[in-house]
Amino acid sequence: MWTWLLLWNPLIVLWCLWVTQSILVAIQSRKFARRVAMPPREWFDDHSPKTAVIMPFKGHDHDLPRNVRAILNQRYDNYRLVFVFESEDDPARRLVEDELDKFDAAPQVDLVVAGIAPPTTGQKVHNQLAALSFLDQQNDDSEVWVFADSDAVPGPGWLQKLVGPHQQEDRVGVTTGYRWLMPELRAQRPRTASMFASVINSAVAMFMGHDKLTQAWGGSMAVRADFAREHNLVDNYFQGSLSDDYQMTRLCRDTGQRVYFVHQSLIASPINLNWGELLEFGRRQYLITRIHDPKLFRKAVGVIALYVAGFFTAWLGLILGLISGFLVAPVLAAMAIVTVASANQLRAMYRRRAIASAFGTDQLRYLRHTIRLDQWGTIAVMVVNLVLLLSATLGNTLTWRNNRYRLDGPQQIEKIT
Repeated sequence: MWTWLLLWNPLIVLWCLWVTQSILVAIQSRKFARRVAMPPREWFDDHSPKTAVIMPFKGHDHDLPRNVRAILNQRYDNYRLVFVFESEDDPARRLVEDELDKFDAAPQVDLVVAGIAPPTTGQKVHNQLAALSFLDQQNDDSEVWVFADSDAVPGPGWLQKLVGPHQQEDRVGVTTGYRWLMPELRAQRPRTASMFASVINSAVAMFMGHDKLTQAWGGSMAVRADFAREHNLVDNYFQGSLSDDYQMTRLCRDTGQRVYFVHQSLIASPINLNWGELLEFGRRQYLITRIHDPKLFRKAVGVIALYVAGFFTAWLGLILGLISGFLVAPVLAAMAIVTVASANQLRAMYRRRAIASAFGTDQLRYLRHTIRLDQWGTIAVMVVNLVLLLSATLGNTLTWRNNRYRLDGPQQIEKIT
């Protein structure tokens, strides 16, 4: 018997860690759902400084006219927009101009052509640098700079919610929202790869608001102009970079400031991915994470690998224990399996609540297929996520918006095609 215990002891420890991890994730999901359901702080709505919103474009994103209309219809009195394009003939420019023609009371809008980025800077960051240079040339007196992606669809109160917390100048360095990937329907059902992307993305979203884990997201983030200038955001963090959000996060870490998650700024981002596109998208996100925050990347690999290992060894232990007649092992394995399954159901329930609070019950019905995957397909999602993570450990090149880059460090990149 003691021999059997020695053989099974490492597995029992693994199962205990697996159970603990699943319970902690359920608890964190509950915290996130409660945060999203909280009403906004009213005093944040009293802080509405002049703001410049910078949005880079390249090509035709999903429903681009709708996205432009959303950014033009913000309930915010004192903001200007800087739309940045790689070239004069970018197809997105014509679509943007067509939408602008339909608005009589649009905010001040400037169209800036950034040109092709140098080989040592990402095109998106280059576009943002061109916008900041343009504002500097205009002697712009905006107190807050907001960065937004062209494929996000913000609600009408998005800008106010993102800017308001900056009244806490002594605590908040950057405010950020986050995306919630919404798989597009095809014949009343989304692509399977899109559902996997949405569930994996929601797992990341659950940790937004956790002080040590919150990262700025480039699709929706704001920084005070004086804070950015004081610490030389342009030269010290953006020049030579591919990622704007990780660099903005590093700025806050270096200066002891907080990345403040604005839960009212969760943004619906439509996606329509096949498996090849999911692999490319996931690998790109994780490779950027590995280069910019290797400690966070290693933690992510460890957490996902622990779940996968716990799942398969528990079922293997259940079967082998029954065959061998050593009943302690199958009993413990069964207890671990049932506990983790229960924690997964709680986690999925809290995520449903978060979706309902952030986007309403209509979106909850729209996402019913994805929610079902989240509820019953956890191990499949974890395996796919682990494959994506491990793919990011191979090589240091990626493709983004038809450009291929090699990443040797946070500000050591080279465009190779």
